[in-house]
Amino acid sequence: MAWLSETADPLRAKIITANTGSCVAIVTHAGVARLILARALGVPERNLFRMALDPGALSVIHFIQDGATVQLVNG
Repeated sequence: MAWLSETADPLRAKIITANTGSCVAIVTHAGVARLILARALGVPERNLFRMALDPGALSVIHFIQDGATVQLVNG
């Protein structure tokens, strides 16, 4: 899973920084979606696959200066 975080983490950080105060939609596969949710929740990578994400599901995360609030998963 290291390859996933090495690729996705810098992109996630770049998207968050570039879009402060904005609403952004990211369309991705479940692995990246799980990683983004895990980072927001402080879940270790070893537990990524304990999160079930349905195909085409919507998750909403509100990123703030010192963290994130997950508002919806699998909507």
